[in-house]
Amino acid sequence: QPRAAQPTAQPQPRARHPQPPAQPQHPPPTAQPEQTAAWLAPAEPALRAAQASLLAPVGAAARAYARQRGLSDDTLRAWGCGAGSAAGRQTLCWGVFTTAGRLPAVRHRHLGGPLRYVSAPGSRLAGHLAGSQLLWAERTAPLRTLLVAEGEINSFSCWQAGHPAGLDVVSLGSEGATMPSWLRSLAGRYGAVMTWLDKPERSAAALDALGAPGLALHSQTPDGGKADANDLLRAGQLPMRLWDARHLLAQRRGGDAVRRLCWQYWDVADTLDDAVRAAVRAAALAAGDTLW
Repeated sequence: QPRAAQPTAQPQPRARHPQPPAQPQHPPPTAQPEQTAAWLAPAEPALRAAQASLLAPVGAAARAYARQRGLSDDTLRAWGCGAGSAAGRQTLCWGVFTTAGRLPAVRHRHLGGPLRYVSAPGSRLAGHLAGSQLLWAERTAPLRTLLVAEGEINSFSCWQAGHPAGLDVVSLGSEGATMPSWLRSLAGRYGAVMTWLDKPERSAAALDALGAPGLALHSQTPDGGKADANDLLRAGQLPMRLWDARHLLAQRRGGDAVRRLCWQYWDVADTLDDAVRAAVRAAALAAGDTLW
């Protein structure tokens, strides 16, 4: 019997940028519990149906919510999003996949009301991070930046704004989620590491737990308010925020780090807004690179 199609766990190929390998070369984390066949039997078809519904008339409400949050179709496909329901209410849902593309959990974001994020009954989130299926092969990690973010919508936003220029993103999920032990080993393979949690002290603690030099970003504003990654995406400020952070890390590393970062941005220069393009060009020229 032919195997049923699996829920979408990979982004569609881009015309200019190669698609990540289906199974990245870093070994699957050993602490990731497998899901049961009894849970997968209904969960996988339900997620496939939700993914198909997102761009159909029945998914109009979830699609409108995603548009209001500034999320593109490419981002929704890459993160396995769909139009679902939970507790009798419409949701934007997505699969939480392993690095090998297996499905241990499904998450929902209600489109309104006080209860915002919920997991599908029986989901196994312990030891798993949303976005793991999008990590590139280990051999490219020293040239890329890993961002560990709090909140899936914020993670979607960072991936959308930074992935083409060499940014990998995994999501811790909601506030208070536990960081899996294998994440420290993964972070050690990257050329640069950042964390982005709402509170500065929690973001700094997460970076310390990763054991890699990096930068702890946070959503707290000087006046005590909050501007998270999705807020900045909708305001058109997130690409510059990510560039500034990555440029600072490259300056700290020294050597050719700034030039290498500028080359990553050069590869997608036609997708950058004018302010980011000007900032990258200035950094490249200051580093002695005439490519720009």
